[in-house]
Amino acid sequence: MRKFTLIIAVLFFTGLQSVFAQKLVSGTVKSAEDGLGIIGATVVVPGTTIGTTTDANGAFTLNVPADAQQLSFSYVGMKTVELAIGTQTVFIVTLEPDVMALQDVIVTAFGISRQTKSLTYAAQSVTTDALTEARNPNVMSGLSGKVSGMLITQTGQGVGGGT
Repeated sequence: MRKFTLIIAVLFFTGLQSVFAQKLVSGTVKSAEDGLGIIGATVVVPGTTIGTTTDANGAFTLNVPADAQQLSFSYVGMKTVELAIGTQTVFIVTLEPDVMALQDVIVTAFGISRQTKSLTYAAQSVTTDALTEARNPNVMSGLSGKVSGMLITQTGQGVGGGT
């Protein structure tokens, strides 16, 4: 009876190891523009919550399930790249910039984004030229007086003061 129990226990723990089998992958995420590592790029196994971010040099290390098929690499302003894992354990990924032109979008008081032309009421806008014209080092103070109904107050003067 002891041998039977021992055999069952060994088979159980062997089965657990194969269920929780993981593979360690590592690598670097670089920018195509300058070839430097991207700080804070996201590395994720698609369809799961398993992921990490890159360090100050663009390097990452991640334990992925043995059955994982792909890794997804993304960063704000860059095109997302998905690569097959296969037997590879070291990845050197280069992300290309994703340049998109922003259009006029208005966020209403209810948090609903709309195009300017689809609004049925008047809307005011502030351009970057209007902000840089005043040469105010504080953006919030630069907005003061540019839009009717917007009240900007200062909490203090000098170091540590804010708007």
